[in-house]
Amino acid sequence: MYTISEKNERVTILLHEIYGVNKYIHHFANRLSQDGMDVVCPDLLGGNVFSYEQQAEAYQYFMTEVGFERAAAEMKDLIQSLQTQYKEVYLVGFSIGATVAWLCSEQEGISGIVGYSGTRIRDYLDITPECRTLLLFARYEASVNVDSMIPALTRKQVEVVRIAGSHGFADVYAPTYTMHSSNRAYALVTEFFAKKSRKIIS
Repeated sequence: MYTISEKNERVTILLHEIYGVNKYIHHFANRLSQDGMDVVCPDLLGGNVFSYEQQAEAYQYFMTEVGFERAAAEMKDLIQSLQTQYKEVYLVGFSIGATVAWLCSEQEGISGIVGYSGTRIRDYLDITPECRTLLLFARYEASVNVDSMIPALTRKQVEVVRIAGSHGFADVYAPTYTMHSSNRAYALVTEFFAKKSRKIIS
């Protein structure tokens, strides 16, 4: 567990993608901290960190050793614990982390979730978030047709934004990093946090 805490009233659970708690997760956590947010980064891979060249191996490890449902159950316990310490609890996830955040979005009392390229959300479209939800997808997501997901998501009052670039556009260390798109996405995240938290009512 990687934590940056200055005893603020708000905390973000930052959920990594298949590579683990790598340099980019530390980078993003520090950026959130500089913007006045306490940050908790759970390690879903038990200390394993994969390189970008190990994409297939990393994905296989997550699916066989962890899985979405187990990860979500662990995060729900963490959310309940943090709710005793903070007024607002957010989740921000990348790829598999975004899908885990989506699976937690029905948890009572969450202030909001943000998901970057959570393409496996396509398997869990039966979920209706009980909090404000922002999903950011690259314009080119090789593993899913995002346009086919959008109607189901927007019916649930989920904000969906397509960002120029490919999967991994926000990661400053990834080969698909796109600076303009990364900055645009983070501006949307900052705006999301600045809005007053509210429970979604269907």
